[in-house]
Formats: sequence, C-alpha cells, structure tokens
Amino acid sequence: MPIMHVVVDAPTMAAKSPPAPVPVTPPDFSAAQLNNPGPSYPYLSRKAKEEGVVVLRVLVSAEGRAKSLRIEETSGFDRLDKAALKTVKKWRFVPASQAGNPREAWVLVPITFSLG
Repeated sequence: MPIMHVVVDAPTMAAKSPPAPVPVTPPDFSAAQLNNPGPSYPYLSRKAKEEGVVVLRVLVSAEGRAKSLRIEETSGFDRLDKAALKTVKKWRFVPASQAGNPREAWVLVPITFSLG
C-alpha cells in the first residue's frame, strides 16, 4: 500500500496594521463663551511695579474644570504667580476631545501681568 503524505497549508493571515490614532483636540480656555476673568493685579505688585508672565500647566477634566494646576514658568514674583493660580483655578475650559468624547488633558495657560 503506498504511503500518502497529506500536506495541509495553514491559512495565511495578512498582517494588519494598527488603526491610525484618533487625533485629540486640546482643551481651550480662550473661547469667548467661557467668560473667564483675568486675574486681579495684586496691590503690592502694582506698587512695586512688578510685571511678568506666569505660565501654568493645567490638567483640565472631561467636565471642563481645572483639576490640577502647577507653575510651569514663574513670573519671578510670588504675588503674581499666586494671583494667576487663584484665578485660573476658577476658570471653565472647553475640555479636550477624542473621537467626539470629552477627555482629561493638560494645557499651558500663559497669564500676563503688565502695567502697560
């Protein structure tokens, strides 16, 4: 009796490339409808003619609130930095979104103090 060899080819599967990442729209704090007030200029800073820019790193929640804040770049003046933190903590944001869904994300917020 002849010996038969049966060879079964395993189906080949084409390698699938991973799906393209869905872009994330960053949070927005400048939207006109938010009505975010600017910071009050501290009296002693005004008197001492202190000016500068504070850059805050803000974690914006999916609900559009400042969840966490930290100073990314100081103005060089403690009073100005604190005034910026106090103000932005109360702001509302348009949250980041991915595929139409709001999500938590970080954003940099510059606050300028100028006696102009």
